[in-house]
Amino acid sequence: MKNKKANLPIVILVLGVLAVCGVILLNFTLFKKNYDEDFNCLSVIETVNSIAEKVKFYESINKDPILEISDLNGKYSNTNFKIDKKGETYFIDAKYTGEGSCNIIQYLD
Repeated sequence: MKNKKANLPIVILVLGVLAVCGVILLNFTLFKKNYDEDFNCLSVIETVNSIAEKVKFYESINKDPILEISDLNGKYSNTNFKIDKKGETYFIDAKYTGEGSCNIIQYLD
């Protein structure tokens, strides 16, 4: 150990890197709940888009989409779906009631 002066900056650097890693891990742990809530709403949006495609398909083959897509509420946990038709416009309403609840309404002309 000839160069004792170089040991102190290296120790400080290593401790700083460990402190930054600890802060990052703590940040991910504390805010994981928010990320999960966002992903739940993204899942509902994906499902609403899938339902919209089914509505367009059934409408294109001259079948009533509301009758064809009637068993939605049993398939998805914590989410209630409702399809209405007013005039020529379909309304898809999805309400997610789990953690990070969200409400999505999509209009189809």
